[in-house]
Amino acid sequence: MSRVDPVFVVTSGCRWGKYVTEAYPDQAAKFADQAASLGYCRQETHRMWRIADRTVAEEYFAVTEKVEALYEQAAHAHGQHAVLPADAAGQNMRVLRNETVKRLLGNGYCGRPRELDCQYETICESCTMFFTTIAHRDTIQAQRDDAAEQGHDRRRDVYDAVLTKLDDTPA
Repeated sequence: MSRVDPVFVVTSGCRWGKYVTEAYPDQAAKFADQAASLGYCRQETHRMWRIADRTVAEEYFAVTEKVEALYEQAAHAHGQHAVLPADAAGQNMRVLRNETVKRLLGNGYCGRPRELDCQYETICESCTMFFTTIAHRDTIQAQRDDAAEQGHDRRRDVYDAVLTKLDDTPA
């Protein structure tokens, strides 16, 4: 089985821009410096993502090309609003979106590979495949407080552990 190198993407907050490198993130940073020095936008507006999944990377670039073509078309039409066709995302992107939605939880998401089945319904917060973000902090805190009020010490401890892990995670 061959190793698949990650794809690095740099986008700009003020212009559509992309630069792909295969396992050479230093080139992506170099592109960001060059774009900023040419006055395209401030360097702070650049964002870099690492896309490790090849299918996600291919879909990202397929949709990006369609969006860029749409903006070019709208620029030539002067005053016309650009509308991305409903089928622009492609079949693979629809599958990925559906998979993501199925894995969403009330206060995070499940990172368990789709090939592995889960026999549990309500132990997600204590599962090693559970991931959350600071966006869910208030919900988790409310669940923790509710568990404490109800006298459910084990459940409270689980939420305490999730909150501690969230607080210790670098931004």
